[in-house]
Amino acid sequence: MKNMILRQAIKIGNLTQIKNLIADGADVNQIYWDLGDTLLKIAIDARQNETVQLLLEAGADPNYEVFGTPPLFDAAAYGYSEIVKTLIKAGANVHDKDNSALVAAATKGHLEVVKLLIKSGSDTSSYEYNTHHPLFWSILQGHWEVYQYLAPLTLPQKRNELTSSLRGTRGIPPNRQRTRFLVQRVHLH
Repeated sequence: MKNMILRQAIKIGNLTQIKNLIADGADVNQIYWDLGDTLLKIAIDARQNETVQLLLEAGADPNYEVFGTPPLFDAAAYGYSEIVKTLIKAGANVHDKDNSALVAAATKGHLEVVKLLIKSGSDTSSYEYNTHHPLFWSILQGHWEVYQYLAPLTLPQKRNELTSSLRGTRGIPPNRQRTRFLVQRVHLH
């Protein structure tokens, strides 16, 4: 029962009630299978950085995955830079290639988050498949600023492989003309 009340308190951002419930023994790593979430992910969805901090201080696992994505991936995909900082400070894994927060941020065009992740040790050179590379997704989604930041951090050979992979993409990009322009421009570098 405590955890159901805690879940609601997190959704509305009631810090006093959250602190009291944690002090009373609520499980901060509780999984809510109906939502496929943990309390930490609920706090991230609600953009509650103070709540994220409280949960982490109380022992919430910053790398706990429910249905395949860790909290850092969600915060990066939303572009919540303050929450990304909080999670990294708490030990969130910035090196996860399967559920890459860097790819999530690059795909959505969140340049500030991309910079935070790179500064914290995320690596652009070790992606096994080109279609999993953050540079690939920044181009495909038309996020030129993210591309400009990532390109110098990506080995020249990898940049060439990525542009070749993009030319072979059969999917329909969200903005064909912008993507075509970016592919041509990337190829010229």
